[in-house]
Amino acid sequence: MSKIVNYSNKTFSKILEVLFLLALCAFVVYYWYIILKPYPIEFREGHSMSSTTLLLNGVKPFTLDTYPEYYNSYGILFNLVVLPFVYLFGNSIVVYRVINELFYIGAILMILLYRREKKVDVITLVLSLNLYLFFHLNTNVSVRPDGLGVFLYSSVIVMALRNDFSWKYMILVGIMSLLAFYTKTYYFLCWYLVSLGLLFKGCKKMLLSNVLFHVLFFISLLVVNKIFPLYFYETVFAYGFSGDISSDVSDGYLTYSISQMLRSLKIVLPMLILAVIICLRFVANGRFFDLFKNPMLYMLLAVLIILVYPLGTNDGAYLTYHAQLMAPVFAIFVVENLDSTSRNSVALQMLLLVTVLYAIIFKIPIMKECDNSKEWNKLTAYIENSDNVLCSEPLSPILQIENRPVFDDGVSSFVYSFKPQSITTKLFGLDSCLVEKRNRYISDVKSGIKNGEYDLIITHDGRIVDKYIDYDIYKAIDSVDVYLPCNWPLKVYVYASN
Repeated sequence: MSKIVNYSNKTFSKILEVLFLLALCAFVVYYWYIILKPYPIEFREGHSMSSTTLLLNGVKPFTLDTYPEYYNSYGILFNLVVLPFVYLFGNSIVVYRVINELFYIGAILMILLYRREKKVDVITLVLSLNLYLFFHLNTNVSVRPDGLGVFLYSSVIVMALRNDFSWKYMILVGIMSLLAFYTKTYYFLCWYLVSLGLLFKGCKKMLLSNVLFHVLFFISLLVVNKIFPLYFYETVFAYGFSGDISSDVSDGYLTYSISQMLRSLKIVLPMLILAVIICLRFVANGRFFDLFKNPMLYMLLAVLIILVYPLGTNDGAYLTYHAQLMAPVFAIFVVENLDSTSRNSVALQMLLLVTVLYAIIFKIPIMKECDNSKEWNKLTAYIENSDNVLCSEPLSPILQIENRPVFDDGVSSFVYSFKPQSITTKLFGLDSCLVEKRNRYISDVKSGIKNGEYDLIITHDGRIVDKYIDYDIYKAIDSVDVYLPCNWPLKVYVYASN
């Protein structure tokens, strides 16, 4: 009888493996279909491209000469990684997206397979599917450095943990943590999560590691600031950050933050259930206190706390911070601690099937896709046939591909709110220069429009540039309906000078 039951269980597991594998393949095909679209799929896709575009033209980014038209609030590493590929294959949107995607896949493989048994089972496929879907929410599939950041962030934690925080690997972990910081500032969290784990190896090792690391970090800050004078203005103090963080958080902000956390936990429900089962197993086996000797538990709790405050108070945090910082730690916790008994439990596998379906159908918003290449080609033709064109954010990638001057790379207009701050004035002393550049930037656009210097203005509803348009000089000649699968439908207006 037991043989029959065992055979039935194995058959059920095999069926689930096939189902999860087919679902994973279906989503991979779906997202690659969007990734390979040769036109913008997201509102600010030109943002991450801008520094690479400058480098291709032999111009150094993060300088007063490139501010604010080529503003980059993310970091430089992704641009340096992508540079040889766009040099070989052209400054195409698709090249950036493909590299971003490959790093996401690399992160999943690192979490699930590095120094692990190379075995594919139901749990492995569930984790793969859950991670893949969460990593691909909304704009994460577009031109962004997030794939590289997630790969470095995940690799730092996995490499330190699975090599028992040995000195040989900690050197590599430290270097990769620095690279994570220069990819996107918040990925720097990976070093401090590893530092929590180092506490279990003794305070002496933790303190010594942090002293050595922060000396190296400080040296890198000086070098980068010397090479790129505006690097930390644009990345750490992006968008005129005040530097004055209040200790008081309004109930409204916390309520919104918690609502985003709950939304994310619903998306990672399969991993959450696995994590709860792990904790219950510790209790059931009389090892309750052993659970608190597990460094991954503290890493997970630390991430959850940080994502409630301060990161979770940001609008849309579940699309980026939760997916990129929380999901990998949840998955690593599960991979490290789930025993074979749980992995082979048919009841658990059935529960996972239900929760995966729940996450896919109800909680993971699938991007709409609309094939509007005809409309984008029309806008591209307008740009190609103009001598001097002023375009709003979504058109920035087209301008960069055509190697045309950019007015707003996607976030340039955010500097309208820039104000000098005491912290940046003391650290860098360039605030007054940035105010002058901002004022000149606005003045040049206004005068260019007033004097009819642009033969075309391509914009859309609600943009700042709209209020500057002189309708005695510029007449609307066309409106084009396009669709950004990561965002929304967009009506683009084309104005020509008389």
